[in-house]
Amino acid sequence: MYPKMKLMILLLCLDFLILSLMLLSAVALLVLTILAGMKGDPVTVILAIMTVALFISCPVAIHFFIVIYSYYKELENASPPGEGHGLVGLRAPPAPPGGD
Repeated sequence: MYPKMKLMILLLCLDFLILSLMLLSAVALLVLTILAGMKGDPVTVILAIMTVALFISCPVAIHFFIVIYSYYKELENASPPGEGHGLVGLRAPPAPPGGD
Protein backbone atom coordinates (compact mmCIF):
# COMPACT_ATOMS: atom_id res chain seq x y z
CA MET A 1 0.00 0.00 0.00
CA TYR A 2 1.26 3.43 -0.89
CA PRO A 3 1.96 5.81 2.01
CA LYS A 4 -0.19 8.37 0.20
CA MET A 5 -3.20 6.03 0.35
CA LYS A 6 -3.25 6.18 4.16
CA LEU A 7 -3.28 9.95 3.93
CA MET A 8 -6.05 9.82 1.32
CA ILE A 9 -8.21 7.67 3.60
CA LEU A 10 -7.72 10.18 6.40
CA LEU A 11 -8.57 13.09 4.10
CA LEU A 12 -11.64 11.29 2.77
CA CYS A 13 -12.93 10.68 6.29
CA LEU A 14 -12.22 14.24 7.34
CA ASP A 15 -13.86 15.73 4.25
CA PHE A 16 -16.91 13.48 4.66
CA LEU A 17 -17.23 14.56 8.29
CA ILE A 18 -16.95 18.24 7.36
CA LEU A 19 -19.46 17.81 4.56
CA SER A 20 -21.94 16.07 6.85
CA LEU A 21 -21.57 18.75 9.52
CA MET A 22 -21.96 21.51 6.93
CA LEU A 23 -25.23 20.06 5.65
CA LEU A 24 -26.60 19.49 9.14
CA SER A 25 -25.65 22.98 10.29
CA ALA A 26 -27.10 24.52 7.11
CA VAL A 27 -30.45 22.85 7.75
CA ALA A 28 -30.37 23.85 11.44
CA LEU A 29 -29.47 27.43 10.50
CA LEU A 30 -32.32 27.50 7.96
CA VAL A 31 -34.81 26.42 10.63
CA LEU A 32 -33.38 29.00 13.04
CA THR A 33 -33.68 31.71 10.37
CA ILE A 34 -37.31 30.83 9.71
CA LEU A 35 -38.12 30.84 13.44
CA ALA A 36 -36.34 34.16 13.96
CA GLY A 37 -38.15 35.62 10.94
CA MET A 38 -41.51 34.62 12.38
CA LYS A 39 -40.73 36.50 15.61
CA GLY A 40 -39.57 39.58 13.73
CA ASP A 41 -36.02 39.65 15.10
CA PRO A 42 -33.59 42.07 13.43
CA VAL A 43 -31.00 39.28 13.41
CA THR A 44 -32.97 37.49 10.68
CA VAL A 45 -31.08 39.19 7.84
CA ILE A 46 -27.70 38.14 9.24
CA LEU A 47 -28.94 34.57 9.74
CA ALA A 48 -30.31 34.49 6.19
CA ILE A 49 -26.96 35.66 4.77
CA MET A 50 -25.10 33.03 6.80
CA THR A 51 -27.54 30.32 5.65
CA VAL A 52 -27.12 31.23 1.97
CA ALA A 53 -23.32 31.37 2.34
CA LEU A 54 -23.30 27.93 3.95
CA PHE A 55 -25.50 26.46 1.22
CA ILE A 56 -23.24 28.00 -1.45
CA SER A 57 -20.07 26.59 0.15
CA CYS A 58 -21.43 23.01 0.27
CA PRO A 59 -20.65 22.28 -3.41
CA VAL A 60 -17.03 23.29 -2.76
CA ALA A 61 -16.75 20.60 -0.08
CA ILE A 62 -18.43 18.10 -2.42
CA HIS A 63 -15.90 19.01 -5.13
CA PHE A 64 -12.98 18.41 -2.74
CA PHE A 65 -14.46 15.05 -1.75
CA ILE A 66 -14.78 13.97 -5.40
CA VAL A 67 -11.23 15.10 -6.21
CA ILE A 68 -9.72 13.27 -3.23
CA TYR A 69 -11.77 10.14 -3.95
CA SER A 70 -10.78 10.04 -7.62
CA TYR A 71 -7.10 10.45 -6.69
CA TYR A 72 -7.49 7.65 -4.13
CA LYS A 73 -9.00 5.35 -6.77
CA GLU A 74 -6.17 6.24 -9.17
CA LEU A 75 -3.59 5.28 -6.54
CA GLU A 76 -5.48 2.09 -5.81
CA ASN A 77 -5.29 1.02 -9.47
CA ALA A 78 -1.61 1.90 -9.88
CA SER A 79 1.07 -0.76 -9.83
CA PRO A 80 2.65 -1.45 -6.44
CA PRO A 81 5.90 0.29 -5.56
CA GLY A 82 8.92 -1.42 -7.04
CA GLU A 83 7.08 -3.09 -9.90
CA GLY A 84 7.51 -1.70 -13.37
CA HIS A 85 9.93 0.96 -12.19
CA GLY A 86 13.16 -0.91 -12.86
CA LEU A 87 16.15 0.65 -14.53
CA VAL A 88 16.46 0.30 -18.25
CA GLY A 89 19.92 -0.86 -19.33
CA LEU A 90 21.35 0.61 -22.49
CA ARG A 91 23.99 -1.27 -24.45
CA ALA A 92 26.56 0.21 -26.75
CA PRO A 93 25.86 -0.47 -30.42
CA PRO A 94 27.89 -3.31 -31.90
CA ALA A 95 31.12 -2.36 -33.63
CA PRO A 96 30.89 -2.22 -37.41
CA PRO A 97 32.54 -5.18 -39.14
CA GLY A 98 36.07 -4.49 -40.33
CA GLY A 99 36.41 -1.33 -38.28
CA ASP A 100 38.62 -0.48 -35.35
